[in-house]
Amino acid sequence: MSETESVTDSSEEEVATHSSQIVSREASRNRKRLHSSNVTAKQRESMAGKEDYYADGGLLFCRPCSKIVDHTRQGSLNRHKNRHTHKANKKKTVTHSQKTLTTTFPISTQARLANATVVCGWVKASAAANFPLFASNNNTLRKFFREHVRCGGAIPKAGGLKPYLTDCYKVGKNNIKESFVKKKVIIFFDETYDSLGRFVSCILVAAIPIDSPEIVPVLLETFFEREPLNHGKVARQIMDVMAEYKILYEDVVGYCTDNALIC
Repeated sequence: MSETESVTDSSEEEVATHSSQIVSREASRNRKRLHSSNVTAKQRESMAGKEDYYADGGLLFCRPCSKIVDHTRQGSLNRHKNRHTHKANKKKTVTHSQKTLTTTFPISTQARLANATVVCGWVKASAAANFPLFASNNNTLRKFFREHVRCGGAIPKAGGLKPYLTDCYKVGKNNIKESFVKKKVIIFFDETYDSLGRFVSCILVAAIPIDSPEIVPVLLETFFEREPLNHGKVARQIMDVMAEYKILYEDVVGYCTDNALIC
């Protein structure tokens, strides 16, 4: 074999190896896409099985564990399924497969559901009233929970409320998103300054009600900037909020602001 033929064969092998690596990487990307966040909670419910999971408010809930699980990745769901606590909770529910909600779960699971309900309710009420979570550490308030609130003894101190705060935030955010679906909206923009000298902009959106003249704006996002606001920054912020809350351009009927210079 001549030197030229040897070089040619070597080049062909390198090309073949490189092509194989490209195909392998592309196949890996395709597999990842199948498990990406494009899968909705409702789709994951059908894939994972409605016996153990159900979708509500854009989130996926595990029935035996009475908690929210990550529906965006199959790997996260698999890890949850393989956990000892999930298997133990599922085992407890096997002998209680009645049709009604009150008999679907064993008594212990019903208690966990009741506890989770009262804790989430307390977190929501605290957030709505601008009530600090650390107030839950107050001994007098905790005594009131135990004596006068059903399942009030399940309300943990401030440190234990933080996971519930995250879950309540996700549910609330998804409820807001759903409230804008197929509705005409008005976008409100306002700016101010904070104590650190930052430029603060607030974006609120109000759905136009069909059967009521009252328009109630909802604060969706607050931005903090070191530099003065201008038309470009404001446009970017508004577009980011519209994308996050899935608001279509054709559904926006107007903008409201007190500063014409940044419109």
